[in-house]
Amino acid sequence: MNALRAEDIGVRFGGVVALHDVSLEIRPGEIVGLIGANGAGKSTLINVMSGFQRPTTGGVWLGDRALLKLSPHMVARAGVVRTFQGVRLFGELTIAENVAAVAAVMGSPGFATKELLAAVGLSGDFDRKAATLSYSDQRKLAIARALALEPGFLLLDEPAAGMSPQEAEQLGVALKELVERRGIGLLLVEHNMDLVMSVCPRLVVLDVGRVIATGPSATVRADPKVRAAYLGGVPHGTA
Repeated sequence: MNALRAEDIGVRFGGVVALHDVSLEIRPGEIVGLIGANGAGKSTLINVMSGFQRPTTGGVWLGDRALLKLSPHMVARAGVVRTFQGVRLFGELTIAENVAAVAAVMGSPGFATKELLAAVGLSGDFDRKAATLSYSDQRKLAIARALALEPGFLLLDEPAAGMSPQEAEQLGVALKELVERRGIGLLLVEHNMDLVMSVCPRLVVLDVGRVIATGPSATVRADPKVRAAYLGGVPHGTA
């Protein structure tokens, strides 16, 4: 499987520079962490890579295929799927129906709903309406729906938001198992640094729209520039 690459991405909103010459690569079978303070440009980069935002400069490639001019729907069909910070579920549909509906719309081949739900840590009564789930379980369901599209690459925007430390730890185990079993590439945008450090061998750090560090997680976390811009002075486990 080919790598997913964002190359020299620049995004301007009027006079505001949201991203400046940002490059990032995700290879199949790896989890890359994308971290930075609020407003650093993390969600903007995910929006660009998934087709929801046109950049001012640069491009996005899946192998040799340019994704920049594709709609979000077609980017997903190409194999690049994302989740959102805000959970977007069909509240009146059951847990199982939420997964099946997404797969049906995209024309995905056969899949096992219960196995997908179990893979993200959801179990029990799959006939419950999605609106009755806890916030943390709704976030897990959102990941299961994304997986129903059978992506080659999955972009997760703060999947552990609202989760307890134990729930976040369980999510980390599930994410590593997903990558190992399915061989997908995963980009994790997350503020929970315990989760990030436990699952991401490699980090990319954004600060005010620019990449200030990239490399092995332990090395990046110890970088003085990263600590000054983002990690310094924050409680253990958060950022």
